[in-house]
Amino acid sequence: MTTAAIIGRFQPLHNGHLELIKQALKENDKVVIVIGSSNKAYTNENPFTAEEREDMIRKSVKGNYEIIQVPDVPSDDEWIKNVEEKAGSFDTVYTGNTATKKLFQDYDYPVSDAVFSLKLSATDVRALMYKNDKKWEELVPKGALKVLKSIDVKKRIKQII
Repeated sequence: MTTAAIIGRFQPLHNGHLELIKQALKENDKVVIVIGSSNKAYTNENPFTAEEREDMIRKSVKGNYEIIQVPDVPSDDEWIKNVEEKAGSFDTVYTGNTATKKLFQDYDYPVSDAVFSLKLSATDVRALMYKNDKKWEELVPKGALKVLKSIDVKKRIKQII
């Protein structure tokens, strides 16, 4: 049985994240979705709470997965240890973040060469939200869109940025 860990902040969950999660679910028996920076919220880089991000995932993803939350800590060693303790054993790491990929490779974890047909960035999605450009709504899964609208994302982003 193979298990994959998907590492991300999901600020917000977008269609590129969903594509990565679907790829991992297809290639593995089980997937652990790691919500990073779980202790960060209501900032430019992290406008959504870990619970909101978890809700976006649960309302958008089907399959054999679990979600864990891992807070930011001062050292990479401690952060990797937290992921290992909370996620348990995993065979492969999936991430779209170059720094995270290198970090896990430095700790001798195999990192999947994820193939992205969608070149999306949560930073770009948040910028569209801030500009009130409705295009962002097409860039997030329907489940995530429901969560974002329920928390009045337009107001949240305007207050934070």
